[in-house]
Amino acid sequence: MTVLLGPTPCASCKAPVTVVRRPVMIAGHGADCPKKKPHVACAWVASAVMTETVAADANGLHRCIRA
Repeated sequence: MTVLLGPTPCASCKAPVTVVRRPVMIAGHGADCPKKKPHVACAWVASAVMTETVAADANGLHRCIRA
């Protein structure tokens, strides 16, 4: 993860947020996956490509209810 900007106030809710660049997480299934629920991934892998996103903190994404 690379920090690009922040912390700065969210344009909608004014909560402190940081713009970061993170790898995209790709959902899939492992070789030993029973695939009983195909919509639920059992394996995740980070892509080589990074994407920009807004984070409220290091633990997760900012979800502004007024955005």
